[in-house]
Amino acid sequence: MSWTHSSRSLILGVLLAISLMAVGTAAAVSVSGDAPAPSENGTETSMNVSIQDPFADAPDQWTLRGETELENATWTVEAYDQRGNVVTRQDTSGANITQELDFDNDATRVNVTVTGTVPTLTAFTYEDLAAENYTVMQLNQANGDAIDRTWDAHRFTNESQTARQAIDDAQAAVDEASGNAGQEDLERAISAYDAGNFENAISLAESAQSTAEENQSDGGLPIALIGGAIVAVLVVVGGALYYRQSQQQDNYKLQ
Repeated sequence: MSWTHSSRSLILGVLLAISLMAVGTAAAVSVSGDAPAPSENGTETSMNVSIQDPFADAPDQWTLRGETELENATWTVEAYDQRGNVVTRQDTSGANITQELDFDNDATRVNVTVTGTVPTLTAFTYEDLAAENYTVMQLNQANGDAIDRTWDAHRFTNESQTARQAIDDAQAAVDEASGNAGQEDLERAISAYDAGNFENAISLAESAQSTAEENQSDGGLPIALIGGAIVAVLVVVGGALYYRQSQQQDNYKLQ
């Protein structure tokens, strides 16, 4: 069987493509975990992260580092083999942890759990929600890049949450009002929120919402309805005048 130059080139190209596909689909460290829902200052919360195939694209031995802003934090790091058996476990406390991972332990999955108290929120920024977040968990590989992930969550006080909701409601009303009705009080409410004066922020937000809603009732759709009513009245009046004029013309002809 003879092969032409083009045939050999085609086969080599196919083999090269298959080789590249194999490299591109190589297993990689997989990290999954969900940050906690927004929580109030001082409440306890926790989260869990699962690391699959920790040695897929990392050295046979590497150090996992963890950090958190949770107060009174406790950590549990467990490594599992393919059968689901725990091969290593570390329980510790503090804002930082390190855990040595070793391929010889047959670990195919690592679970990291952190539990602690939501730290106090002291700086408030209404228009930048992320500025009120805190770091629940940060994981990375020491001297490497096999893993580098951070999970943040929002925190609030009971008063700040109430004030934020009041401003949200006012903002929605102002957006639907004509002109700038309620805008001044809304801006003052946001300034009061940022200063941590939540009672004043709520009062100003309610005033902004009331002003905006009153403007909605005086303009926009009601004006359109009034305009429509005027047109209808003109049509009726015009029809009546036409009918009256027609009657007068008919009476004149009969005379």
